[in-house]
Amino acid sequence: MLDISGLSVLYVEDEPELREHVAYALRLHIDSVSTAANGKEALAIIRSNRPDVVISDIRMPVMDGLELAASLRKELPDLPLLFCTAFTDTDFLLKAIELGVSAYIPKPIDTERLLAAVRQAVLPLLQQREIARLKSESIKSCGILAGSGHAIMTLCEQISQVADSDYSVVLTGEAGTGKSAVAEWIHKMSWRKKKQLLSINCRSRSAEQLENELFGRLTARGRTPLGVCRT
Repeated sequence: MLDISGLSVLYVEDEPELREHVAYALRLHIDSVSTAANGKEALAIIRSNRPDVVISDIRMPVMDGLELAASLRKELPDLPLLFCTAFTDTDFLLKAIELGVSAYIPKPIDTERLLAAVRQAVLPLLQQREIARLKSESIKSCGILAGSGHAIMTLCEQISQVADSDYSVVLTGEAGTGKSAVAEWIHKMSWRKKKQLLSINCRSRSAEQLENELFGRLTARGRTPLGVCRT
């Protein structure tokens, strides 16, 4: 089961005692839990420090849960939102469905049910983070990178990101900084890993020779790969 402790959660509830009780229960399982008393206060928190998931009551003063959901769908349509409510009016629930609410948790709130709903709502995010973590560990375990500082962790993350893309990548740096090793690991972690990695020493070739090797010779019929003769 994927770990949810590293998530950041915002819990929105206008009743102070219930807000503190549920927040306390969430903090037993999740490291970062913030609270808000209404939708307007929640929006301010979300805009300044976006959480991974929002859990909200429906009926609240100033701005209720439906108004909050409508605002989030305009600004952050991918942000998971869960409703905790004792309110069962069908019109309200249908409106919430239209606004893309991930789940409903009935009151009184069962903590285990709430945590299960949170885990389900953020499952794609948890999977992405787990894949990135495993890739970073794979790189470091093979000795390609030494250390665990911020710069190394950033490089590990960048390697895992570009390895899954089809973009061209340029690695720059002084001689001996590990550009070739990083290039090799980008190749090994990509879908191209079953194909051969070709390395060319550019400094030992002229510009014309390098162009011919990479793109082929230019003829009247177009580019011809080096070593291929057309008649």
